[in-house]
Amino acid sequence: MRTAITVLALSLLAAGCSTLPSGDHHDYDFPKKEAFVKPVARPFKRMGIVKAKAEFQTIEENEEQFARLCKSYYNKAVKELVKLAKRQDADAVVEVRSVVFMVDGRFETHDKPECSEEDGEGQALVAGVAVKWLPPLPVSTPTPLPSPTPRMTSIPPRSAVTH
Repeated sequence: MRTAITVLALSLLAAGCSTLPSGDHHDYDFPKKEAFVKPVARPFKRMGIVKAKAEFQTIEENEEQFARLCKSYYNKAVKELVKLAKRQDADAVVEVRSVVFMVDGRFETHDKPECSEEDGEGQALVAGVAVKWLPPLPVSTPTPLPSPTPRMTSIPPRSAVTH
């Protein structure tokens, strides 16, 4: 009986250890051709709002490491936005924003990576607008207007002008 309890305790302890952070984090790149933070000049149709999140472990991370992790996992969440948008038959995501919820229930949006952290868990929340690209607007070249036809009027001779 005592052996069974010891084996059970060790197996629970081992299972608990498997969830500890390994310190290995993947560096994710921003999907530059399919996601846009700044306004785009290309015409598009709005398909709807998309939201995504990426979570990461932050145990024993300093401020510089947290900023690097935040940017990387922000990029991962943006990649997820693009996947969700494509499921809606969209081509891209515009107006990509980080979303941070405050303790008092308010939230803020940012045009650069911002993450929250609590008890060793980091989170990058993002939102954007899924869009379908429209054909480019035709570039019209102005057609020159014809020159007005000069009217022939006779100018009275100077001597004929009376004052």
